[in-house]
Amino acid sequence: MIRHLRSTLFTLLFLCFFTAATAQTTAVDTAFVCCDDSAIGMLDINARLDMIDLNASQMTARVTNGFEGYSTMTVRTPDHLRIQLTEVSTWDICRLRTTDGQERFLTIHCITAEGGEPTLTLWRRCRTEDADSLAEIDDWQAPTCSAAALAAIPDSIDVLTRKQWQRALITAPVVFAIDMATRTLSATLYAERLPQGLRPYLTRRQWRWDGQRWTDIATKP
Repeated sequence: MIRHLRSTLFTLLFLCFFTAATAQTTAVDTAFVCCDDSAIGMLDINARLDMIDLNASQMTARVTNGFEGYSTMTVRTPDHLRIQLTEVSTWDICRLRTTDGQERFLTIHCITAEGGEPTLTLWRRCRTEDADSLAEIDDWQAPTCSAAALAAIPDSIDVLTRKQWQRALITAPVVFAIDMATRTLSATLYAERLPQGLRPYLTRRQWRWDGQRWTDIATKP
């Protein structure tokens, strides 16, 4: 009964939104509103709808979140939304196509605070009589990368400095970013709190979406 009431309420809210802005609403907007990712639990349905509406009106899409702070939509295209959730966390949702024409949605949650770890989740759209929703896909291999794999420290570095840098890497946050034009996912280190001397030796790792999975491209400087 409670689930039905929630679903009905969601449908009514969504219909109100579509009445006002149907022409400007995209599939990734819909996915953002109905996504049940715990990372964006701080944004209720009204906050998400407000963000889309503000952006569509060419205004700053900044809303109060559930932690009494502010969250801002910084990117909105037909295939990609990016939210600055807090000062140290971001959340992206991206629409991908499979080789057989189905839609998939990738969410990327990154935390740039010390020790922060990224979370990548793949979703598929579910349509019910009451409303759209997203279902998490369990049987897929998410790209992973350790902080140590993103630093190529040369043998010429003295032992003491090398140990200091390796300790710094233990809690260095890994950050994922996506280029929707090439469907390329990149992993880098958040370098703001890393030693200056280490930064020239940081690398990145990349994967490309082939319509079924993320294929490792290469590790690049």
